[in-house]
Amino acid sequence: MKYLSVLTGIIVSILMVAACQQQESSQPIETPSNGMAMTEEYGGDEFTIATSNEDEIFMEMAEAFNRMDAEALWSYSTDTVMMRNIEGMEIPLTQADMAGFFSSADSLNWDIDAVIPVKVTGSDQVRVLVDSREVIYMKDGNVIKKHLFEEFTFEDGKMVKVRQWDAAMADGAGSM
Repeated sequence: MKYLSVLTGIIVSILMVAACQQQESSQPIETPSNGMAMTEEYGGDEFTIATSNEDEIFMEMAEAFNRMDAEALWSYSTDTVMMRNIEGMEIPLTQADMAGFFSSADSLNWDIDAVIPVKVTGSDQVRVLVDSREVIYMKDGNVIKKHLFEEFTFEDGKMVKVRQWDAAMADGAGSM
């Protein structure tokens, strides 16, 4: 009987400790949100750091761009990508447009300095914010040097929009 009381006490203690342990949830852990979209479709919505693979997709796209491979680049894009260029003009961009651009260049180099993927809370939209330097050697002899900040918008894992801002790049910076 004495051993039965001790055994019962041990079992009750184990059950109490187990009941106090934090239970694992089958629901995904929500990443805390921060920041806020102030305009456009998602005005007032918050952002979280995206935990999907758009940052990896973006880096594969950057490699395709540096290889001047329009087909590989467009495998991660919708048929037409809307682009707001550094002049503020919104233009539709297709794989054929990109292939034409690549054919007008001798070589190029796109150096990525930072990639920050953010998700609009409550949506499937991911925006990849990119700080980079780009040098393009055109076949006509021109050299284009840009320090860019860009926003690449992905929906369902495909790029749908690009927005660009640029800054002057110091001489010698970004050379290949």
